[in-house]
Amino acid sequence: MNLGDRARVRKVTAWSLLAAVLIALSGPLVVAPSVLTASAAVVGDAYVPMAPTRALDTRSGATPAGGSTTQLQLAGRSGVPATARAVVLNVTAVSPTAPGYVTVFPAGRARPTASNLNFVTGQTIANQVIVDLGPTGAIAIYTSARSNIIVDVAGYSPSTRSFAGVTPTRLLDTRSSDAAPAAGSTTQVKVAGVAGVPARTAKAVVLNVTAVSPMASGYLSVYPGGNRPGASNVNYRPGQNIAGLVVAKVATDGTVTVYTAAKTHLIVDVLGWVPSESSIRPIYPTRLLDTRSGAVPTAGSTLKVPVVGRAWLPRSGVSVVELTVTAVAPTQGGYLTVYPGGAAPTASNLNFVKGGTIANSVTAKVGADGTVSVRVSAATHVLVDIAGFGVSTGSPAWSEPSQLGSRAEVTGLSCPTASFCAAVDDSGGVSVRNGSRWADRLLDPLAQWTAVSCASPASCVVVGTKPATGGARAAVFATFDGTTWSTSRPLPGTAAMGGLSCPSTDFCLAVGSQAGRSVVLSYDGQTWVQRPGPNVAGLTVVSCVSAQYCVAGSTTGGAVRWTGVDAGWRYAPEYLDDAVSSVSCASVDVCLITGTGYGVVSINGDRIVAHYNMPYAWNPRASCSSPQRCTIVADDRRLVFSPATGTFAASDTRAGGFNAISCPTDTFCARASKGGAVTTETNGTVSLTHVVNVGQGSITQVDCPVVGTCLMADATGHRFRVDGTMVGPVFSGTDGPVALSCSSVDHCATVGQATGIITRTMMIGGVWSEASDYALDRDVSCATSTFCMTVGQRGSYAWDGTSWRKVGGSLTPTAHLVDCVDPNWCLAVTNGANDLDGNNGARINLWDGRSWTQQVAAMPNISAKAIECTARDACLLVTGDGRSSRLTGAGWSQPSAAPVDLTRLSCASAEWCVAIDASGQSYQWDGADWSVIDAIPANAISCPAVGRCVAVGERGEMRVLG
Repeated sequence: MNLGDRARVRKVTAWSLLAAVLIALSGPLVVAPSVLTASAAVVGDAYVPMAPTRALDTRSGATPAGGSTTQLQLAGRSGVPATARAVVLNVTAVSPTAPGYVTVFPAGRARPTASNLNFVTGQTIANQVIVDLGPTGAIAIYTSARSNIIVDVAGYSPSTRSFAGVTPTRLLDTRSSDAAPAAGSTTQVKVAGVAGVPARTAKAVVLNVTAVSPMASGYLSVYPGGNRPGASNVNYRPGQNIAGLVVAKVATDGTVTVYTAAKTHLIVDVLGWVPSESSIRPIYPTRLLDTRSGAVPTAGSTLKVPVVGRAWLPRSGVSVVELTVTAVAPTQGGYLTVYPGGAAPTASNLNFVKGGTIANSVTAKVGADGTVSVRVSAATHVLVDIAGFGVSTGSPAWSEPSQLGSRAEVTGLSCPTASFCAAVDDSGGVSVRNGSRWADRLLDPLAQWTAVSCASPASCVVVGTKPATGGARAAVFATFDGTTWSTSRPLPGTAAMGGLSCPSTDFCLAVGSQAGRSVVLSYDGQTWVQRPGPNVAGLTVVSCVSAQYCVAGSTTGGAVRWTGVDAGWRYAPEYLDDAVSSVSCASVDVCLITGTGYGVVSINGDRIVAHYNMPYAWNPRASCSSPQRCTIVADDRRLVFSPATGTFAASDTRAGGFNAISCPTDTFCARASKGGAVTTETNGTVSLTHVVNVGQGSITQVDCPVVGTCLMADATGHRFRVDGTMVGPVFSGTDGPVALSCSSVDHCATVGQATGIITRTMMIGGVWSEASDYALDRDVSCATSTFCMTVGQRGSYAWDGTSWRKVGGSLTPTAHLVDCVDPNWCLAVTNGANDLDGNNGARINLWDGRSWTQQVAAMPNISAKAIECTARDACLLVTGDGRSSRLTGAGWSQPSAAPVDLTRLSCASAEWCVAIDASGQSYQWDGADWSVIDAIPANAISCPAVGRCVAVGERGEMRVLG
């Protein structure tokens, strides 16, 4: 092995703060603890490390036979409380009589087709195992070949906050194909949204990764994609089958990547996942110790390794660290012990043989002095890498994500009462409003919902389609019982249902089309039945008063009436000139049919009452709350129609392009816009606008002028305000902003891009303006309601409270960052060799209230990514290559070390900032040092106060720090 090639030395890219230790034993068996303490102590939020406790050693009795399963009760025994949900174990196979494997799984469940430990004849080998406990608190251990088994308990999780186990499931087995992954190749494995791992709330997965029949010596690296780190998780030799437990960070697309250094087959089994709210925090692997640069540590010596404050760890609050410890070229067999200091325990974390380089992951408690100790039993070089850490209660932590903003379009809306509404969208989302609060949920990410109908707040039905085999789409439905949504289930046939109406809990009628023919289904609350359809082209909408009276409209403008299961259909004597866009029946005597043009038809029973043309509207949608009142929305208009008099009244403007409206009473309506927002209004006054969201949208900008209120913008042009859990009002622009700045909750500016044209919009008094064309702005900063500044290729523009004007001075057209403290003080940053003075780094210019001055600072050979100023003498600038510089009364400091590739920065004071790098790792600045907070998927961040930040992400999620 070439020790100069660090990729060949096992350096764990995935981390495991939950794990005990992976040990390879030869000679006498030695207990290998996760954290070597005399008693258990809670680490982070839920994981409890223990002094290692032997729960099973079959050497004292009969050796388990090949093909046998041993049950082991752990809850309530061996130091594990009865309330434990999962355990961390060291499982060892001792002196097997034939090649085989061990599988550990929850007792009472079916044995999975996965293994935790592989062995050959006579080999004593161990692996760490994280497993969910069965219903009775027991585990099952299957042994494929005769072998003694040892089980040591290293810790447990009392809840699912730190770790959630799943039934072990095989995600990848390349042996099913002829070709093993080639040397130097990568394999992507889908891990989120499969095998019990949630699609969005798992920040890491627990995997067992096995190399099978390697052709040469090599290693496997498991990582979340992107640039491959110089690290490995499993090391192998030719012909050796070897497995390793890996806790791997999940990429934003729900995958992990496996790099294969030498040709070998791969097996990947999933064992569990780490929730996003856990205080377990991964970091990029960093080397803390490498003794190869000096003398070989002697037998019996102890190495003290500082960990706190290094590799961007906080200087306080760190309770446990995840290390990879490697013994390199030992002079004889021995072991390493990692512990928090004091007297060394009689235990080991890593066993080695003479000349063999071997590594293992170790979860170690941090000593009071911020170090860990490594005792060496025989002379060997030692490497120590850190890959993660756990924090104590009270450390800064990001909240669980809340979903905001969306690319989804609302396709159906139903309000059976003024206090309850349900909405569905074309991205598989469902939303429920109870009182003044909305709750959004991604019910089925593959579904496109087309309609929803609620007979009551405790009975809703949705219909739609989802992909089927052969590229077709299958019809599906789901139900809501007032508390819980069901999973999506198939409807009879394959026709897409476009209309749905449920007048009671035991009757719904769904209409759709297939091959130009109408398709009709009825539902009794339990079963769907296909009914004969009318002899008209495809039906698209339907409204029912009862199980004996429904009116449906078709794509050709025809209207037909359902008269019951046995009676069938009756045909209306008159047609609209256009396709029917909506039908709403307040009673048997009053139904309103609207066409995609201006046409409106009023029906009384089977009789056409009149045919009307609406003013100021196109493609209208109607909802009749009573026989006396129907409300119609279309384009940007709201009309009130009186069926009794046949007149239109109360025409006013409503922003939007509406897809649906539902009015359960004459005083309350809800309407859904094409931009993904649902607005409720009482007596014509808007009470709340909610952006229906299922986490599909990408929020790119956020600014929080005060704690509790943020302004946001997404990639599709929506701009909205977030107050706690409420969202509104919404502006649906055509551009995706590249910058957003707010001086208050009622005053903001954005610059964005729509079809290649850079645009600028303003929010004044809480109302967004339409975009104006100002090409090539790159950044904007607003200091007050009457002052904003932009920089960009066409120069710099200032807002004076009324209009924008171009300002002069020495600022170059390539400036790309700006931050303003007040109307008389701004800084602008320009990068690159195109600067007028030839500076190949970053230059900084000052705005003095009249013009841009000559540069006030130059930073050679750096590329500035962000700048934040909280006062005239308090700014922080970060670069993409791991440096930061601070402005104080004494001027700019020399660039100092900072995390690499910081892209977003927000400061609440001169001594408190938070930044996010390109991979989503967040860091805190305390005025002197950077420290890791946690990894989150974030596009933008804003910190309105010290200890308080909001981050928004690619999938439309919002997280709060503090």
